[in-house]
Amino acid sequence: MNKSVKYLMMAGAAMLAGSAVAFEQHFGDAVDTAAASVTAAGGETWSGNGTVKATSPDPYSSGLTGGAPTSSPSGNYLNIKGTVVCTNTAEAYAYYKADYLVFIDEPVLELLDESEDSSIAGAQIAVAGGTEVTDGNKVALNVYCRTNSTQNGWVATDAYLTTGVWQRVTLMFDYGQRRCRVSVNGVPAASPNGYTSASTTSNDGGAWYAFANAPTADKITSMSFIGSGNIDEVVVAGSAATPPVNGSNAEESVTVASGVTATVTQAELASWGVSPSTIATASADNSGMTVAEKLQAGLDPTDNSKFEIQSIKASSGDSAQVVLPRTYTPSGYNVTYSVTVDGTPVTPTATTTADGKATLTVPLSDTVGVNMITVTATAAE
Repeated sequence: MNKSVKYLMMAGAAMLAGSAVAFEQHFGDAVDTAAASVTAAGGETWSGNGTVKATSPDPYSSGLTGGAPTSSPSGNYLNIKGTVVCTNTAEAYAYYKADYLVFIDEPVLELLDESEDSSIAGAQIAVAGGTEVTDGNKVALNVYCRTNSTQNGWVATDAYLTTGVWQRVTLMFDYGQRRCRVSVNGVPAASPNGYTSASTTSNDGGAWYAFANAPTADKITSMSFIGSGNIDEVVVAGSAATPPVNGSNAEESVTVASGVTATVTQAELASWGVSPSTIATASADNSGMTVAEKLQAGLDPTDNSKFEIQSIKASSGDSAQVVLPRTYTPSGYNVTYSVTVDGTPVTPTATTTADGKATLTVPLSDTVGVNMITVTATAAE
């Protein structure tokens, strides 16, 4: 009995200079072409127990929520019954993206580590569907990575794969930091073992994972797809200087405070390294504020800024100007400010300067001294 596609991908990463595509495989060969005879899209080669089949249904007509890796599908896919290996010959660079569609039949029977399963020995990163089905047809995405300073293991993320439908899996490698960000359908897959950025030094609930094993070269040497299922539209691309684009403008609704939601794009979630379920607990910088708190205050979640008064000065005898940082506002939302003067609520007039800062003109009494001005910010419709 074949297992589900157990290791959706195992890879180290490689780059072409600029923003290049190492290969973009559509599996456009004739139906029943064996994997070993698939026409290479770039410098890669295919081998193993796979056969080209006619796509039914076409994944591009099935409502891919995270967009698609390519814009020109062939109409065929590669059906896997056993093991298929894609060997990549592109040269090594700093950043790399692997992007593909997967159709899994069923959950895996068990997830084994390297001491029990030689097929993942030496893998930098492996991803797989989980062993248990929830909600009728969903399995948790698991990542094989370095779980602490000395051990590797499988980590369950907050992302789910749905059996019986096409979905998109994206892996973004940073070889300088030896980390990989994992996304499903465009949304980062976070866990307590993940990091919010490639360079974060402690686990903080993000979607970047430390390589299980050091690469022999800064490149994808091979990708292994094992079990029973289908793959399609495999794209390997990257850049020597900056990471390739990861994430789309597809929108996700996230909770930034009790009863307050905001609309952000999948690309923004990817840049912050968080998922919708970890946005309220994970930080994407060293500000001490969570991503949700930064959004509430209208701040860029990655710039280390804090919600604190930048300057304050009397502008006349009966008002003061309070300058606050403000560089980001979730789509469809405005940042509103609540101000008290010595505990008494007042109504400020807010303007935004060209550099993104907010200036509040706070009314004051011209006869009573002021001891404290308190400002609260909230993102709201």
